[in-house]
Amino acid sequence: MGRLHSLDVVKGIAIIMVILCHSLQRFKELPEIFGYFSFGQFGCSLFFMVSGYTVAVSCNKYCPSIQNWSGIRQYYSSRYISIAPCYYLMMLVTFVLNTLSLAVIDATIGFGGNREALGYLVNILFLHGFSSRWMNSVVGGGWYMGTAVVLFALGPWLYFTLKKCRLVALILAGIGISALSVGMSYYLADITKLVQCKL
Repeated sequence: MGRLHSLDVVKGIAIIMVILCHSLQRFKELPEIFGYFSFGQFGCSLFFMVSGYTVAVSCNKYCPSIQNWSGIRQYYSSRYISIAPCYYLMMLVTFVLNTLSLAVIDATIGFGGNREALGYLVNILFLHGFSSRWMNSVVGGGWYMGTAVVLFALGPWLYFTLKKCRLVALILAGIGISALSVGMSYYLADITKLVQCKL
């Protein structure tokens, strides 16, 4: 299966949505009409939908059965190669910018200000999605990659479960996603209140 340009279009729309959302957070004095652009917060959800689709396509391509260990290894290596270099580069860029800003103005650039070695190790191993402390503190927006890596890691197992017993899997997936959505909405609401209090 070749590259799907329609997915690139969807990803482009998601990027614009995320940019709009973050722009609104940055510039508080915009006219009220710009409030309609707050839908941009769903850009990340759109990215996760596209990621879920590409995980299924990759599983179908590399591992036609759960017993195909070489195909599963290929799936994981292709996922790693597609995300790790850019993420490691962002870690380096963030570290350098924070180091320079600390030296010049004695303050971090506003994101990714955590410079602890453990934080970098957790991010290098892509385990930061499991910790609220390391999720966003090394690379701004790192929470997304931490969550995506969990999706990629579970991808083959979810794919084959859904393929084998669709009805049960769909019911369980629906319950799980609903529970996760409710939990995350409460978690994000608490984080938002905390951030607003600090501002």
